[in-house]
Amino acid sequence: MGKLWNKYSYAIILVVLSILASIILVISNGNSVEEKYMSVTIHEGETLWDLCKDYADKHSLSETEFVSWVEEMNDINGNVLLAGDQIYIPVELNDSTITELASK
Repeated sequence: MGKLWNKYSYAIILVVLSILASIILVISNGNSVEEKYMSVTIHEGETLWDLCKDYADKHSLSETEFVSWVEEMNDINGNVLLAGDQIYIPVELNDSTITELASK
C-alpha cells in the first residue's frame, strides 16, 4: 500500500477532492422542496387522501405513493393533519399547475 500511495498520492487526492466538490455542487444547486413543489393549506376534516384526489390530474403518483411522499417530505407521522397546517405536495410549480381551488 505504501508504494501505491507514494506513486499515486497526488492523483488519489485529486480524485477525492473532485468527488467532494461534485457532491457539494449538486447539494447546493438542488432546488429545495419549497422552491419546487406546491404548498397547500389544510382545511377542517381534509386528509392526505382527499388532497391526492383533488390534485390527481397534476401528478403521476399512485394514491399510496402520493401519501407516502407527503408524509416523508413534511415529516408527518400517520395521517394526522390539523386545519391551517401548510404542507408541500408533489405537484411541481410551473405556470400551468398553479391554480386556485375553492375552499370546502
